[in-house]
Amino acid sequence: VLARELNPMKIIIASPNGGIRDLNGRRISLLAFELDGSLQSGIQTNMLPADSKLVQSVGNCFAHIPDLDCTISVTSASGLVKELFTHTGTGTLCRSSHQNSIVKLSPQQFQASEVEEFLCNSFGRPLSDEWVSDIPSRIVSAYIVQKPRR
Repeated sequence: VLARELNPMKIIIASPNGGIRDLNGRRISLLAFELDGSLQSGIQTNMLPADSKLVQSVGNCFAHIPDLDCTISVTSASGLVKELFTHTGTGTLCRSSHQNSIVKLSPQQFQASEVEEFLCNSFGRPLSDEWVSDIPSRIVSAYIVQKPRR
């Protein structure tokens, strides 16, 4: 419930194992979860029993967090500094397996006013009148990234 209310970009869980481990004790570096919180199909599920419970908790978080780009890191207490201040981390990175879809639009599929508003917001200032009047001839196509919705 707390994760849903705070809507964090990253959650870090301190674990005595320093990450989620397979049955041979090797750290699993990445786990991907479906939108319902279950492990992505085809992912290795042979892990230590204590870590299986932790994976269920992580999946439960993913099932309730609104932001699909949120990641959950499972690391050791000694790995927290590296987890917070570097890109590499030390434990297991858990992420959503969602796929963004890219849609190509032709000029007939969008309004010049929508393009003008988008560009003004992006650049933080109005476009020149000359540029605005030429929007239909300047844009051949547009690509939009769409995220899945909960």
